[in-house]
Amino acid sequence: MNEDIKKIANFYGLHKQFRQTVEEMAELTQVICKAERYDLDTVRDHLVEEVADVSIMIDQLEYLLGDNMIAKIRDEKIKRQLERIKNG
Repeated sequence: MNEDIKKIANFYGLHKQFRQTVEEMAELTQVICKAERYDLDTVRDHLVEEVADVSIMIDQLEYLLGDNMIAKIRDEKIKRQLERIKNG
């Protein structure tokens, strides 16, 4: 885990970062909707920025929750989806 992510997460704390994560996810949702309505190239830079913001927030939540089960569950879900793809 990136030490800078930990510093930011520790400074703000879990509940503040819950709210910030929701805000960042809403911004990502908006730009995804725009990408569907308009040409992806027109919103690409904004989309990339919002994905980065959400990714940073998810990293902070994972750290603040202190739960190493997230990676395990994530891996299980990826395997399950790959199995679904394989089975058509």
